Amino acid sequence: MMRIGLTGTPGVGKTAVASILSGRFTVIKIVDLAAEKGYLGPIDDEFGAKEIDIESLASTLEKEWQEPPENTTVIEGHLSHYLPCDLVIVLRCAPHILRSRLDQRGYPEWKINDNVEWELLGGPWNEIGSDHVPWIEFDTTGSRPEEICDMIQKSLDSELEGTESSSVLDWAEDIGGS
Repeated sequence: MMRIGLTGTPGVGKTAVASILSGRFTVIKIVDLAAEKGYLGPIDDEFGAKEIDIESLASTLEKEWQEPPENTTVIEGHLSHYLPCDLVIVLRCAPHILRSRLDQRGYPEWKINDNVEWELLGGPWNEIGSDHVPWIEFDTTGSRPEEICDMIQKSLDSELEGTESSSVLDWAEDIGGS
């Protein structure tokens, strides 16, 4: 049994994938975990979301999570890669599709631009720690959440190896880069 951080830029499909994975594993939303541990702050006026004290949450869980969980547990949220997990799953999405998804959610233009830029830059990969936990990446652009869940399950059932940094999605070609 293991703990899996399910992370990615807002809009890549974390919640949809986590909903399906909840039929296979225990799934916890990072915001619920933060609230339970007392590390969820008030709504940030600029971002319109409750702020998580991720450093304190990670420190507390590092002490509490000394033993493996009873069931494989997925922690869903775009900050879950900061937690003491055994594996990090990064969901990615082509920027033009991500832009459309965030627009449909009614995000303001500045917030859409920030998130699309973050995805272009590699998202959570920019925050990878030195803890040697394997990270694997899945492209949600043209796949249904059920397909992503099946790919995740296949990865978990096989000899798990992390995604090599040279294999990480690079959206630069999509915008005319090289």
